[in-house]
Amino acid sequence: ISENGYSDKIKVINKKSTELVVGKDLPVKADIVISEILSAEFVGEGVLPTMLDANKRLLVKNGKMLPESGDIRIALLGDNKEIRENIFVDKIDGFDLSKFNTISTNKFTLKLKNKPKLLSETMVAFKFDLYSSQRITKKEIILSMTAQENGVCYGVIQWVGIKIYKEVEYENKPGELDSHWPTPIYRFDKPINVVKGQKLKVKATLFNDSVWFRYQK
Repeated sequence: ISENGYSDKIKVINKKSTELVVGKDLPVKADIVISEILSAEFVGEGVLPTMLDANKRLLVKNGKMLPESGDIRIALLGDNKEIRENIFVDKIDGFDLSKFNTISTNKFTLKLKNKPKLLSETMVAFKFDLYSSQRITKKEIILSMTAQENGVCYGVIQWVGIKIYKEVEYENKPGELDSHWPTPIYRFDKPINVVKGQKLKVKATLFNDSVWFRYQK
């Protein structure tokens, strides 16, 4: 900031926003709150409680939040070599190691090199209004997702949609945009062979600062 001649215009306060005190650290409440603390899952990194606190304590009435809102988007994940090799183990050099799938994690965060195969249309699992004053503790829903073609379904793939301001929006749909965020994948316990039109139930759970998806029999 000083090297570029902005010391008289920009002041850095070396604190978390939740520790700022209006009248001490800030002379008055802010007209605009700009942030980029979103994660690959949208939530995480204290996103929701931090934004709630900023909206309540640091922003003037009718002030602006950037981004304004967003959502968590998902689709059923199909088969390709990259996905298969990264989230499941089967037979290697003649040894059946498939039992390890039952004790490994069911969530993988991958930096995909290839476009994944999506077996369903995009579904919005959860929406977030960053102007909201409502604190989220836990929200759970059952989503019915329809296979658009025959194939092997490995689980759910997830990305984010963000409304920054008015018509300015962002979406990092896997395979369509090179994003610095990795791609979260929530693997089913076992691959499921699906046919076009078949519906799969997925339990989506939103916590205060995390999200989870799993197959619901």
